Amino acid sequence: MLKAVLVMIACSGCSVNLYLCARVLRLRSLVPIFNQSMSIIFGTFALMIPFICAEYYMVLSNFYDRAEKEDSMLHCILFISFRQVSFVLASRLLFNSMFFRYFLVLYSERGLVEKGKMNLGLFNILLVLINISSTVISFVNYPGAQLLHLPQFFQHGITGALCIGHKFDDKGSLDQAKLITVFVPCLEILCILGFRSKMNRTMKKLCPKGSLASVGGIHNRNFLTYDDTFKMFLTNSFYQFTYTVTISVLDRHRTMLEESHFFTSFILLTAIFDFLRWILVPLILIIKQWHILNMAPSEQVRVVPNVSPRNQVEPQQLVPRISGRDIRVYLSQMHRLGVNKKPVSTVTGVLSHW
Repeated sequence: MLKAVLVMIACSGCSVNLYLCARVLRLRSLVPIFNQSMSIIFGTFALMIPFICAEYYMVLSNFYDRAEKEDSMLHCILFISFRQVSFVLASRLLFNSMFFRYFLVLYSERGLVEKGKMNLGLFNILLVLINISSTVISFVNYPGAQLLHLPQFFQHGITGALCIGHKFDDKGSLDQAKLITVFVPCLEILCILGFRSKMNRTMKKLCPKGSLASVGGIHNRNFLTYDDTFKMFLTNSFYQFTYTVTISVLDRHRTMLEESHFFTSFILLTAIFDFLRWILVPLILIIKQWHILNMAPSEQVRVVPNVSPRNQVEPQQLVPRISGRDIRVYLSQMHRLGVNKKPVSTVTGVLSHW
């Protein structure tokens, strides 16, 4: 029964995330790298889900079958590593995407727009380098550094002890985990709220009526808006807060609980969160952004017109290009309508009936 449920979850999670990955990757955008970052997140989820579901089964089987400690430790290492890869990658890419969007909106005149066209070569390179470096550093910090000392990781480490069904007995590790899992997300959320507030003030100055006509109108430039990206980032932070609260409750009642209670709480918490971010959130995104995902390529091109650094359309963009064929078609139409009087200026006549 457990194996069938995990197989069903793995298949549904893979299909949903692969669909999003492919659809988001084909969308055209003013700044394609933001959609590409989202596609990488969904592609990583689709790749990791089968391995994590398999490790769920092995961890549960080893605990309830009382398998040897070495086997339990091996599968716990794989379980924690696979989950941490997807978790860290999503968190870093979402945060960096919001930070670079903030910089693009407020400081586009500093070399990001030249002669009314986007100049994002260096911008894209910096975003890729920061994404890679921050993801690697976060993963090396945890669980990479802890896995170098396996006995201490499973004896004193909180996640390692919970995974194999033991009570954690290191108060220092608990206090450090509480500090990291609460302070870091709070700091990042405060930064994002500051970015969002400053961008809103800037947009109100440019467009007091809220029409956003000076920046191309109200429509999505990317698959996810800034607020939607922030909500998706909050799901990761929500897990960190919930994990800290659960550990605090378990620590407070450690004398009244058995090892099975610790293990069950850990598995339930991780399973609920994984279902939320693997299946529920992608399904909500598919339903909410269905019109964007199925937009024709010809409609995707109409994202936003090229604008100058001062958010003003250049004079030559206001005058349509008129070819000799257009003039001949106009004159032939006027002749068929019985208009014999020629306009003073051919160009003026064409423009007056454009």
